Amino acid sequence: MPCRVFLGATCRGRSAPARVQRPETPENAHVTEFVLVLGIHIAALAFAVALGRWVVTRDAGPAELQRLGRGLERAVGLFTKRQYRLVALVAAVLCLMSLCTHAGLALMGDPHGSLKRALWTTVGVLLGAGSTVGIAQICISLGLSAGVRTAAAAGASLDRALSIAVRAGGASALVAEALSALGVGAMFCLIFAIHGGFAAAPGPATGLAFEAAESLSGYALGAVAAALLIQRSGSIYHTSGVGARRAADRQEPDDPRNPAVVSELVGDHVGLGVVRTADWFVCSTAANVGAVVFGARALRASDSAKQALALLALPILVRAFGVIACSFGIMVVRTTDIQNPFSALSRGHATTAIVSLGGLAGASFWLAPHWPRYFAAGALGIAASAVAAHLASYRVLRRFAPVREVLESQRAGGAASLTQGLAVGLQSVWPAIALVTIAMTLVWQLGSDSDFGASGRMLPTLTALMAMLASGPYMLAIGTFGLIAENARALARLSGSESEGTNRQEDLFGAEARRRAVRLDDAGFSASAIAQTYLIVVGGLTALLIALALPSVAGANLEADWRDGYPVVIWMGVLGGAFVLAYSGAAMRSAARGAFSVSLEVERELEGVGRQGPSAQGQDPLTPSYRGCVEAASTAALRGALPAAALALLPAPILGIALSLLYHSRDPGLAAKGLTSFVLVTSVTGLGAALAVDGARATLDAARRVHASRGHGPGFDASVSGGALADLLGNSGPAALLLAKATAVIGLAVVPFLA
Repeated sequence: MPCRVFLGATCRGRSAPARVQRPETPENAHVTEFVLVLGIHIAALAFAVALGRWVVTRDAGPAELQRLGRGLERAVGLFTKRQYRLVALVAAVLCLMSLCTHAGLALMGDPHGSLKRALWTTVGVLLGAGSTVGIAQICISLGLSAGVRTAAAAGASLDRALSIAVRAGGASALVAEALSALGVGAMFCLIFAIHGGFAAAPGPATGLAFEAAESLSGYALGAVAAALLIQRSGSIYHTSGVGARRAADRQEPDDPRNPAVVSELVGDHVGLGVVRTADWFVCSTAANVGAVVFGARALRASDSAKQALALLALPILVRAFGVIACSFGIMVVRTTDIQNPFSALSRGHATTAIVSLGGLAGASFWLAPHWPRYFAAGALGIAASAVAAHLASYRVLRRFAPVREVLESQRAGGAASLTQGLAVGLQSVWPAIALVTIAMTLVWQLGSDSDFGASGRMLPTLTALMAMLASGPYMLAIGTFGLIAENARALARLSGSESEGTNRQEDLFGAEARRRAVRLDDAGFSASAIAQTYLIVVGGLTALLIALALPSVAGANLEADWRDGYPVVIWMGVLGGAFVLAYSGAAMRSAARGAFSVSLEVERELEGVGRQGPSAQGQDPLTPSYRGCVEAASTAALRGALPAAALALLPAPILGIALSLLYHSRDPGLAAKGLTSFVLVTSVTGLGAALAVDGARATLDAARRVHASRGHGPGFDASVSGGALADLLGNSGPAALLLAKATAVIGLAVVPFLA
């Protein structure tokens, strides 16, 4: 029975609707779903490797462009080596804390003090942190290579440049998705097998399965710890773009004579592409761990394997079919020189959604009783996430009111335009949240009359979330495409040559290549806004799902918990909301300090080399005129990263321990209730704050891009201020969302000790 449940059991023994007759399944079909999920993700990993090899074998263009690419690689390497050392330090501290905690509890005779569990938690932390670092490095390498090759391909055709950028983003996204599923699955099977779960009787094997599921929180914890450091330092580095625009009164931001232009390009990779990929890996890992925990809890509470089958096999299989759908979506993105590249990206998204719906229908019919309700739940999830994501177009396209109003207000000065942009951001929260709320309420109603109890009622919700996440790799791919397209445009400008006797800069690839690069950049900006909104929505819902799972992991009744109405539970929720706002504010302050330090370095460099800045020809990205800004950005990004990580990781366990010490004799379950409230409100606040901040950022940045295309004119100074605020806001939004997911994962690791 346990093998049938936790390796994707067959639905033998399930009753089907009267009008649908299903064939009997063979006895050995209990491994079918597991083998299918495993095979899909291994194939996705192989496909991602093939895409990456295809990208790096494309033509890298003229020697000048290749030299710039190598210089950027060296500049990125100087920063990431220091960043990864901090990740290793934090992972080692977490492992030591885990070992000490379990050893201390074991010495006190506490049943939670298991050195065996401490060992698996340590292994999980190391694997999770290592996987995050590996994925980050893959994303950086592919992004740098693709930027150079996209710029070179723009001289030949728009389709070739588009294909390189999208497939590079798709390769890194598929690697993140596959490693998440394979890491969680491999670790669960390893723990279960080593402790004899496959050979044990049904009763003992059930207990081993639940212990193995709880041990998976270490893997998610390691991924979260690494992602927090990568996000904090990378996002601060990205604010060097504010320093680059500070020099725009003398040179254009992407002019080779701007001393901050290289640090800005590096910041795009380590602060946008890597942060998004690491954030998605955390989201994917947390969702997979949550699905396994739900399934383990259902098995432990049920006399039959049916509940665990539905709760585990169906959502995970739906997610696996989504990987296939995203692969199709990536490959159908093709265009011509007369078409809008954004139309090709939209076609890829539509293809992904259609194939995902087909996989959802097949998995629901195969595994679930009353399969139409589960198909409807997943379809609602796919539709809600897609519509919520595309609402971002309303905030970034010039033909719509938000951007037009910001452009008009910029004529009145910076204060009016900034107020208008922030207002758009606050208003953008309501449509997305309302849409998702309606969809998830309908999904919950689909499970309200389930025959499988409380766990069964959560199955449609879990299925809907996994269906939402199914499009994640494709959305991450087009988000990364936006970054690559922007870098290709800047690299083409950087590789320009200065004509003799004039100061005019000419593009090595000609006017047509320059127009193609601009078109790709415009399409990439809109695609990035859509992808970012999608990642925020599904990330917030993943954190909420884990928060709802915490009481069941602690062995408590969620409904009874909230009916008790303890004031401490309410105040823990209030504290969680304040925690998110404080952390976001700290991230914004750090970003502002980083931008200021780079601005000072820009001024120093410009005074040292004169108003013309560095030479436009033959300048290596690591020569002194550029190196100063690179080092200033690196120092500012890594300063205070460790205290920030501690601030994010420690409050949840400290609160849990404090509540346990204070209220254990009065109510042993109150600590778990308070921690659940803290995590729940943290997740909701993080979701709302991220949506508001991203809405304001996207609108202000869209207005800045309009003025940049026009050149100096009325409202230009206000647009520069708005762009600087957009960069700073762009740092706090991802910080709030990642904090929400990190708190949920930490709660999942801590709450078993509070039971």
